[in-house]
Amino acid sequence: MFEKHAQKYANNGIPFGLLSGAIVLVFGFLVLSWTIVLLLTREKELLQLRKTVDYQLVFPHILNIVPYFPKTATYDATQRAQMVGTSSALRVVVLLVLIGPMITFHAWSIVELGIASLFQYYWIIMISGFVFLFTTIMGAAAIFQEVRLLSGKQFQEL
Repeated sequence: MFEKHAQKYANNGIPFGLLSGAIVLVFGFLVLSWTIVLLLTREKELLQLRKTVDYQLVFPHILNIVPYFPKTATYDATQRAQMVGTSSALRVVVLLVLIGPMITFHAWSIVELGIASLFQYYWIIMISGFVFLFTTIMGAAAIFQEVRLLSGKQFQEL
């Protein structure tokens, strides 16, 4: 079946490798755009969360896992540090679950395109590689800011 569709595109004068490369390139730019939007939006949320006293007022969603300490509970410094570290680790895991599969599939698509086309469209592979590298850097920045911007922030019961 795959050969039938490939032959159809080849008969129309569109090389199948070029079409695949264009799809990989568009997918790469979509993933990059989504990652940048996530990074910028999350930075704004974290800065607002850092300033506020009541964490419930700032964009309640799964990434706002924060260390919360009721007034009646007594925690020593070690327990507080563990709770802060655990909440940061959970936020990082959630981000990895969101970002990781897309970046992984983009890398896999680039490799498969190179193998399938015998690097005939090396310029598409190079551009896709740079987009992949930039996307990975943006994903790492999103994870780094998740830990850095809320480091030491503790929320108390009002």
